[in-house]
Amino acid sequence: MNNIMVSVVIFITAIFVIEMCIYAYSIIRNPDRSLIRKRLHLFSADRAQGIPDIEAKRMLSEVPTVHKILLHIPGIGSLERFLRQANVGYPPGFFILLVAVLALFGYLAGHLILNQNAYAFILGAAVGTIPIVTLWRKKQKRMKQFTAQLPEALDLIARALRAGHSFTSGMKLAADEFTDPLGPEFEETLDEINYGAAISEALRALAARIDCAELKYFVISVI
Repeated sequence: MNNIMVSVVIFITAIFVIEMCIYAYSIIRNPDRSLIRKRLHLFSADRAQGIPDIEAKRMLSEVPTVHKILLHIPGIGSLERFLRQANVGYPPGFFILLVAVLALFGYLAGHLILNQNAYAFILGAAVGTIPIVTLWRKKQKRMKQFTAQLPEALDLIARALRAGHSFTSGMKLAADEFTDPLGPEFEETLDEINYGAAISEALRALAARIDCAELKYFVISVI
């Protein structure tokens, strides 16, 4: 049993190291890679026509084999959305491997120290949840920041409309005025509109990305 667990740990650790090295190399070689991917995603003809083609565009792992496996895992879209809301740069495959490696090392450490499988599993689960809790707290903080920025941003858009500007011009003013998270999220929405998406479609995508009830009311009102 121990030999099997050690083999599993070595295998998953090897995949994790490969994923981490490829990801680090891609960032060092091309620091604007994520921005380029986003631009290419927005240029997609299918997206401009409102036809979702998520599996063909999103990159779930830097390792092609892991990417193909993750495409068939239920709930991977929710994990991808969670990572996006936390504003982390790494793909879901990296996060899953990180959780798995920490959980396995926690289990092995518990098994070696306590020599009881039950306590080892508990320790492994506790260690494995550290990245999840960390990202959840980061996501909550970012969503609270967005909610705090929203009233002033909406007031800016309203003043722009009263001054005779278009709705998209008002959003552009807000995108330029505010820092993360509101500024970049509004900027992405404007990019979608500029590349052919309907305003209603782009606003629905914005509401889907952000956990904010006030934003959803705003989107419904505009639509």
